[in-house]
Parts: sequence; structure tokens; C-alpha cells
Amino acid sequence: KVFSNSDGKIYIMRRIHDVNVTEATQVSRPFQMWQKVSCANVVKIKDAFITRAFNDSSLCVVHEYFPQSSSLYETHFVNFTLTPITQDYLWAYLVQLTNALKEVHSQNLSINVLGWDKVIVTGEPGRIKVSDCGVYDILHSLESRDIEEEQQKDFEELGKLLNGLVTKIASSKDTSTQDLKVDSDFKIVLDYLLLNDHKKNVGELASLFTDRILSVVSSLQTHVECTEAYLSRELENGRLFRLMCKLNFIFGRTESRVDINWSESGEKFPIILFYDYVFHQVDEAGKSIMDLTHVLRCLNKLDAGVTEKIMLVTPDEMNCIIISYKELKDLIDST
Repeated sequence: KVFSNSDGKIYIMRRIHDVNVTEATQVSRPFQMWQKVSCANVVKIKDAFITRAFNDSSLCVVHEYFPQSSSLYETHFVNFTLTPITQDYLWAYLVQLTNALKEVHSQNLSINVLGWDKVIVTGEPGRIKVSDCGVYDILHSLESRDIEEEQQKDFEELGKLLNGLVTKIASSKDTSTQDLKVDSDFKIVLDYLLLNDHKKNVGELASLFTDRILSVVSSLQTHVECTEAYLSRELENGRLFRLMCKLNFIFGRTESRVDINWSESGEKFPIILFYDYVFHQVDEAGKSIMDLTHVLRCLNKLDAGVTEKIMLVTPDEMNCIIISYKELKDLIDST
């Protein structure tokens, strides 16, 4: 886990020590090719370089960081609170990994790292990404490679990964997963990936489960809409937080104590009374109370600048001011 000096964001960096990389193009060429890969199911590569900071020739590859993510194997077979695999999960994994294959292969690249330990689960179980991409290409950049053959191997590795999940479930001691029945459509997909000897492509593979893609898309859209609903609530909090900051920037400053504008006859005195009105409420017996509903109601009206008028009373209850929220907002903004 590292912090970038250029943008301050957090990334994950993998170091491979003592590598035999003699030319800059061995790193730059694969890195530039992998930077073109833009897919929700592939962890994006951010940087790659050779360093001698560790007293050897180390390759450092920097990727996007997804906190609290775990590998597919850890999620379903290692963690204390295991997530049981269902048929829906298997279809979701197939759809997302096929999407990753489509994008990577379209850039004339191959993944080469499809495995339980390299596919990570981000957020809720069911959303996955292929991690650690690009390292293999850098380490083998000088070798004579057949990309088409490697791409065909990606299909085989995908089949092994999915078949391994099914096999692991069948041999599991967890009774909640032992009863999983793999439907016939999924077996057809596994046969295509593992048994067929002819040249495979993403279009043919996707045609075997087009109807399943729709349910995965629907599930992802539901998740997005739910997330947006939560975020919209937080946007309201952020708006009121900025307003609170604005109030505190101008309220109670040392210089305002001797400024005539903040005195009882000054033009900014309503700000002091409004601050007391919002935060220093008392009950009939004069005891201080904390009414969060009152605070939120007042701040929302102030932020919107409504024309509703309120009566602000001085602490000695000898004077009062009738003023609208809009007038208060304009006064605070000008201050």
C-alpha cells in the first residue's frame, strides 16, 4: 500500500525483486499497452518502473487500490465468515470475467493470471476484478510469444477457475454449499471452455449465456441505484457542513468584539442572534436543550434562502429583530 507523490492517492504496489530487465522499453512498452485497457473488471495499472532502492534491480508495478478486497479463494473458502457460493454467483463471475477477457483480448493482450488468488472480490460479494495484470508481460517482454495461443489459454484458465469453484464446493464440509446443483447451461459453458479443441472467442462464449447477462446487468444497476440513493443523503450532509463552516468562519472572531458592526446597533448583529437561535435553544425552565431537528430545519431554510421571516430575540429579551432567511443568507454571504 503506497501513497502517490503526484496526486496523493493510495495505490497498491507489487515488487518483484532482482529481475533481469536491462532496457527501459522492456517496461515502458507493456505498460503503455496495458494502460489502454479500460474495463470495470480489470484492475487498472498506474505505473511500472525499475528501482535500485532495495539494493537490487526490483520491478515495481503500481495498480489501483481497493481497500478490504480479498481474493476469490479467501472470500469463499478461507475467511471466518464464509460467503456461500450460489448458482447466481457462478453466472455473475462468468459474465464479469468474460467482460475482462473481451477488453484485454481486444487490445491484443492476454491475461495470463486467471486464478483464485488473482481475481479479487471488491465491495459486496459478486463484484470481481482481475488483478496483477501487466507483470507477466514485463517479465517476458523479450521472449518470443504467441499472443493468440496465450489468449486461448485464458479461456482454458477461465474454465479451470469456474470448474475449480464447483469442485471445491462439492468436496466442502459446509452443508450450505454441498447441495448446489450446477444447471445444464453452465455445464455447456464449462464444456466449451475445457473440452472443445477448436479456436475459441468471446463472441461464441457469450452467446452461450446471453440471457444470464441480463440478470447480472439488472443486479448491478440495482446496486448502483441503491448506492446513489445513499450518496444523495450524504450530499445533503456536505451542503450543511459547508454552511456550518461558513458560519463558524465569521462568528466569534476576536476582531468582531471591537467592531461596531457586530454591536447591538450594528448591521451584523442578526448573525449573532441567529447563531444563538439555532444552537442555544432553552426550554421553559431555561435549561439548555439540543434539538437536532430544529438545527437542520433552520440550516436548510438558510441554505435555500427562503422568504420566511423569524423573530430573533436578544438574551435580555428587551429587543427583537424580525428578519427573513433570505436576508440572513445575503448578510452571511456578504460578511
